[in-house]
Amino acid sequence: LEVDPNTYPGSAMDSHSFLSVLSDPSQHDPRPGVMVHRGAVREGDWKLISKQRVRDMADVKLSQFQLFHLGEDLSETNDLAQAYPERVERLFRAFSTYAENRKLK
Repeated sequence: LEVDPNTYPGSAMDSHSFLSVLSDPSQHDPRPGVMVHRGAVREGDWKLISKQRVRDMADVKLSQFQLFHLGEDLSETNDLAQAYPERVERLFRAFSTYAENRKLK
């Protein structure tokens, strides 16, 4: 059964098919960490999240993102983006690459 996750009827904005990886474990799954439809990516305890809802990647700017360490700040009150610019850039690249390839609805 071939299912296109970009056009599968009723799929959510942040849905992602990893059927190819289940069918063939040697395949690479390009989805980084955990994606959230609002515009967030998570890697371990780190969460990069947009201050505004992401609708079109063409309008997204790095400056609209905040970085939180959920292991130390579960309530997301201390934005660490200024202290960890390399991490912000890396997670933003992962988010952008995935979102552009996924063509979020």
